[in-house]
Amino acid sequence: MLARSQFFISAAAAANVNVDAFKAEFAKPEADANIREWVNTGDPLAHHLIRTISDEKLPELLDVMLTANLSLSLSNSNNFSALSQAALYGKVVTVNFLVDRGYPVNASKDPVLVTLGGFAMNAATQLQIIKNLIEIHSANIDIQDMLGYTILMRVADKKHFEIIAYLLSKNPNLLLAVPQANNTMFLTALSFSYNAYISASKSFSLDDDYTKNAKACFDLLINAAHELFYARGLTSTEHEEQLLNSLSGKYHNIYPEQNNHFLKEILKERALQPAKERLLKEQTARQTFLMAAHQRQDDTPLKTAYLKNSLFDSNTAKMIFSFVHEHLPYTVNEEKDELSSSESVRPQ
Repeated sequence: MLARSQFFISAAAAANVNVDAFKAEFAKPEADANIREWVNTGDPLAHHLIRTISDEKLPELLDVMLTANLSLSLSNSNNFSALSQAALYGKVVTVNFLVDRGYPVNASKDPVLVTLGGFAMNAATQLQIIKNLIEIHSANIDIQDMLGYTILMRVADKKHFEIIAYLLSKNPNLLLAVPQANNTMFLTALSFSYNAYISASKSFSLDDDYTKNAKACFDLLINAAHELFYARGLTSTEHEEQLLNSLSGKYHNIYPEQNNHFLKEILKERALQPAKERLLKEQTARQTFLMAAHQRQDDTPLKTAYLKNSLFDSNTAKMIFSFVHEHLPYTVNEEKDELSSSESVRPQ
């Protein structure tokens, strides 16, 4: 039978008293900041404290351990660092403290963002920690763990709507994939979300809140795919096909509808085709605008040419203004105010 480490027992007990009692433990000759609960196994003391001590008290205790040479690479039986342990237990203050004290946010073995995204916990706390890691501590939103997962894949699979929406606002790479079945198949954030939605619809009715949430998450990712198609410009059919394949993944699942072929068709209808129509509309608007501007008389305001063209709205006009400026043989800066304010007088 394994014996519990005596220093672990006394230090854990002192931590529940106060920081001075805890410091006294580390003044002992047998003190060890990297001690585990059982001899050479079990939870490290730091992980145990993170699990059992309040967020407000933890930094002082962990500071004592760091001063006593707590190893930043020390992990528990799940290969979670102290930083990931703190994130998973919703210790917002402690997460910030540990990062400030040198714990790596983008560690390849245990990237805290990906680890955090794979677990269910208080949604508001989880989102706050994710925001802090990205916005304050420069966590890489596209980092992949040892298996190839990203945080977007994890939360797409878990159907975390608010977190998905936040991550998409930070422009993650939708084309990243995690290999499956000895690299013969691969899954993307979109395919994880699609499979989660189909599974929910098979287990519950379409009117069930669980299914509705899964669909809402999938819709977010479809909209993001639309923006990707639009941003890439779709220069050729081959280019379109490459993007479709990369976004939809390659896999088979329990239900026939979960085959990547079905997701690919949805992407064509809801992301690719609307992007092509949007690009065509803007291309036509640019051409019509340039023709009207080049043909105008010197006493014809640029705004007049703009108002006569009903193909584009003010947002489109603003977008192409810089394009027009590069191509017109005369200066249009003086008319910029007229263009930007014309929405209020444009015929409906």
